Amino acid sequence: MTETRTIHVIDDIAEELLFVRLAVRRRRLRTVFYDTVEEFVASQALAPGDAVLVDVHIGARDAIDVLDSIAARAVPCRLLLMSGDLHGLQAARNYGATLGLRIDGMLKKPFDGATLLKALGPDGAGDAPLAADTVDVDEAVARGSLVAVMQPQLTLASGEVRSVEILSRMRANAGGPGIQQFIDALSGAQKQRLLAWNVDTALDLVARTPLDASINADIGTLTETFAAVCARLRAAPANRLTIEITEQQADSLSAASVHALHKLALAGARFSIDDFGTGQSNFQRLSRFPFQEIKIDRSLVQGCAGSRQRRVILSSIVAMAHQLDASVTAEGVENPPDLTVLQEIGCDAVQGYLVSQPLDGDGLRAFLAHWRGDA
Repeated sequence: MTETRTIHVIDDIAEELLFVRLAVRRRRLRTVFYDTVEEFVASQALAPGDAVLVDVHIGARDAIDVLDSIAARAVPCRLLLMSGDLHGLQAARNYGATLGLRIDGMLKKPFDGATLLKALGPDGAGDAPLAADTVDVDEAVARGSLVAVMQPQLTLASGEVRSVEILSRMRANAGGPGIQQFIDALSGAQKQRLLAWNVDTALDLVARTPLDASINADIGTLTETFAAVCARLRAAPANRLTIEITEQQADSLSAASVHALHKLALAGARFSIDDFGTGQSNFQRLSRFPFQEIKIDRSLVQGCAGSRQRRVILSSIVAMAHQLDASVTAEGVENPPDLTVLQEIGCDAVQGYLVSQPLDGDGLRAFLAHWRGDA
């Protein structure tokens, strides 16, 4: 998606959200406030890549009207919902899905600037785009600007940390782009190099520690390089590596991708369907994909303790996954009440800031020592 330059704020009490302007200054984003749905609908200011922060209830109108307007314009943008009404948040998110819109975040009022920035993501939004011929993975690794961090995953049945998700990040003090801007600027060959680096990092971790590891992969890049990845897997403990593919990608696999994924499965790789619950797929279509795990997206997980509807949905996902012999990991777990719900419905593992933030190597060692009671 085109880089974000503007955030459009739609709320009938917009004066209470002036902190948004202060919060996003560090991203060099400009803010435009709308007091009514009509004002936003009449505006022609929405551009590709912009962010839209909309309250679920706007006077006598609501977010449904805003979502209809955005879908009719067919302008790709980032959508964030906000409300003190958890049921309304979920209803608006579900309606957006029927329009083919992806909701990037749901913010429960009241929230602060830090929460908004976290929902927008550490993607370097607002920075100047990079030229593809100036971006090199190996050079970024050598400079120390591109690093791997690891977020622990807690197994609920045993209370043990048995696996981590490896995430690529740009070092905060490197003075360069955010990770998404960096990835977007990569050429096809450099995207292949990034995937190879992630695979090697994960396989090195599982060879040196008792931890299993997972990585994210773009299905196109994985399809193009599956033979090289297979060779790497055969020379290492591949059955302890999980490759995560997003639900949206897993739901629309080409024949070449299906072929590549099954080749990788025979080489020992495990697969996970990431961001589950953000698309409109079903298990019948996903059965073309040899997955062993489902990772439920944070948008379904966060606030589940206060939403009976969300608990029912989560329980159904867990039950169906288990019937297919797949484990379930919940992402974005940030508070004890949500964790309790996930334990009650039989979720297998959780990941999120309640367990730990992403850590570098030293941080992970310290975390594991503390978790085991060694420190």
